[in-house]
Amino acid sequence: MTQSLSKRVHREVATVTPVTSVPQIVEEMAEWDVGDVIVVDDGDIVGIVTDRDVALAMRDSPDPIAVTADDIMTRDPITVQEEWGTARIVDELREAGVRRAPVVDDEGDLVGVVSLDDILVLLGREAGSVADLVEEQA
Repeated sequence: MTQSLSKRVHREVATVTPVTSVPQIVEEMAEWDVGDVIVVDDGDIVGIVTDRDVALAMRDSPDPIAVTADDIMTRDPITVQEEWGTARIVDELREAGVRRAPVVDDEGDLVGVVSLDDILVLLGREAGSVADLVEEQA
């Protein structure tokens, strides 16, 4: 991953287990101020739950308090490698039709989360820097 993108990866990741209830997931999201949690089981990434998943569970379940991460998670989410460049990460997210993905190291261990929003912020800053340079040289 480019050095600038690595700065956009959220290194502190909210994680839950498959048996974590929706209210506990909401608490984790609030505590970490994030819109997703990574579901891990014995150290392996087994899913991801987004704020949208929680909202749909609240709408669709007669008893959302009884719903667990296992019930609503996206199973086996795509992961992106820590050393991949921005273009490859965007391609992987587009191909999978998702907005965010866990970031893993060479051993497959969870090291962060990256989202399209993170990438947009990065690209916006870089475009601004290029525009400033062009203006200076004009």
